[in-house]
Amino acid sequence: MKKCNDQVCYCQNQGACLQKNRHHLKNRLEEMRLPEAVNRLPWHDYFMAHAMLAAFRSPDPSTQVGCVIVKDKRIKSEGYNGYPTGVEPFTWDRDPETPFVDSKYTYVIHAEINAVLNASREDCRGATAYMTLFPCNVCAGVMISAGIKDIVFFDDKYHDMDFSKAARRLLRAANVPFTQYEGIIEKLWIERRNES
Repeated sequence: MKKCNDQVCYCQNQGACLQKNRHHLKNRLEEMRLPEAVNRLPWHDYFMAHAMLAAFRSPDPSTQVGCVIVKDKRIKSEGYNGYPTGVEPFTWDRDPETPFVDSKYTYVIHAEINAVLNASREDCRGATAYMTLFPCNVCAGVMISAGIKDIVFFDDKYHDMDFSKAARRLLRAANVPFTQYEGIIEKLWIERRNES
C-alpha cells in the first residue's frame, strides 16, 4: 500500500513522510495548545492547603494543626495533632490553671511529630515541612533531627511564648530556614453535606 498524504503515511519507505508528518503534527499541537488552568494552585499554595486539610482530621476542639512533609514536589507524609494512636482522649482542657496531669498539653502529640513518625528517614532528609502553626521547640528539634531542610508555617499566634522563641533559636542554630506562608490561600473551608 503506497498511499501518502499530509497526515498519514501508509507507504513502505516512510522516512521522508515521517519527517513531514512530525512537522505537521508539531504545528497542529501548537495550534491546539490549551490555556493554563485559571484555578490551578501553585505548588507552594497546594502544599499549604494540604496541611490545612490535614488539620481537619485533628480531634482537638480548640486548636487543629496539620503538617505535610514535601520532597521533590511530592507529599511524603502528613500529620495532625491528637492523642497517641489507640488512646481515647480523656481531656481537652487547656486552662493554664489546670494541673499538669489534667491538661491536654501533657498528652497530645503535635502534628509535626506525627508527620515525621509517619515518614521514613529518607523521606524527611532534605524535605520541606508545611504546617498550619509555627512549631514548638520540641517539634523543631524533631524536625531538625529528621533532616527537614526548610519550614513554611501559616500562623505564628504563639510568637512571643518561650517555646516559640526556643524553637526559632534551635532552627537558626541548625541553619534550617523558616518562613511565614505568604501565598494566595487565606483559609480552607469545607462545606459538608447534610447527613440524612
